[in-house]
Amino acid sequence: MKLRKQLFFILIFSMPLFADRFEISGTTVKDNRTDLMWQREGSSRTFNYSSAIDYCKNLQQDGYDDWRLPHIDELKSIVNYGASNPATYSEFRLKSEWYWSSTISKSNSPPFMGRCFQ
Repeated sequence: MKLRKQLFFILIFSMPLFADRFEISGTTVKDNRTDLMWQREGSSRTFNYSSAIDYCKNLQQDGYDDWRLPHIDELKSIVNYGASNPATYSEFRLKSEWYWSSTISKSNSPPFMGRCFQ
């Protein structure tokens, strides 16, 4: 019985920690759960893998210049499974398209294409 009381206490007081998961600041979104910073909108251009890496290396946005391609699991962290077209959170202005990730496939062939957000 004592364990249940402790568990209930932890759950009740932990909930506000995730109430404001995302913070919008200009053209960026900070995910307070993962501590990652994202572009709020994807680029209007299309990229091959090499040009996507170059785009990130040269990107300067909202005072930040240390951008990189996200790992596939980082991309998955902004998928909203309760939404569709796009399947991401409302703080983002993303299209239902494929996005590059930095994750290399097991066969060392081209990297995994990211999420489609459909």
